Amino acid sequence: MQIAMEKYIDAHCHYVPSGDIAPVAGFVYNSARPSDWRHAIAALGVRGGAGAIGVHPWYVDEIMPDWAAQMACALRDNPALMVGEIGLDRARGNIDAQMPVFLRQLEMARELNRAVHIHCVHAWDVMLNVFATRPLPPVVIIHGGVPSADIVRAVMQHANAYFSYGTVRSDKIATSIVATPIDRILVESDAASPAVARAILPRTVEQIAPLLGADASAMAEIIYNNSYGVITNGGQITQN
Repeated sequence: MQIAMEKYIDAHCHYVPSGDIAPVAGFVYNSARPSDWRHAIAALGVRGGAGAIGVHPWYVDEIMPDWAAQMACALRDNPALMVGEIGLDRARGNIDAQMPVFLRQLEMARELNRAVHIHCVHAWDVMLNVFATRPLPPVVIIHGGVPSADIVRAVMQHANAYFSYGTVRSDKIATSIVATPIDRILVESDAASPAVARAILPRTVEQIAPLLGADASAMAEIIYNNSYGVITNGGQITQN
């Protein structure tokens, strides 16, 4: 059974639909580098649109010296913007180069009271140390889920965290979902196309529901409400 598309909010994507109609009730465009920030700002003008600006760990070598000042200015000029996609990734790039850029953005999100969208690959030891030792933004959204139930629990000890899951492709992710509090689950497409999102989001909800002992319709409602409560400019999203 597929739930009406109005009940889905894409918590992490890389598209801005053309025209005024979003493919779902809401979506969050996440930037990867400064050249993408204009798309996040444009997303704020689309029905159901939200945006996040940041420097992805893959692209820290491309930024200009004044990137942080430019980012702070854009955030102050657009109070509905969140921070993201930021993070650490040992699988691609130099984590020592990524760390100061990540920490500055995390600090900016805290200073400006913005939710932050975090990417982490093979760097959970470092990430958890950051979470345990530094002041954090008001909301932390972990993009793509986490690789174990233990990490879910560790993140929850230190952060007001939500976990954004895409298609459930492994038993490890399924185990992590089971360990995630039901009111902390979001769904995402991580897609560059609204058409792809339309296919991914219902399937993801249908995969998550039986893991938590819910039917798909009830699970869609829960995740929709979780997402609505997190998105900074949720007032632009039609509440059904």
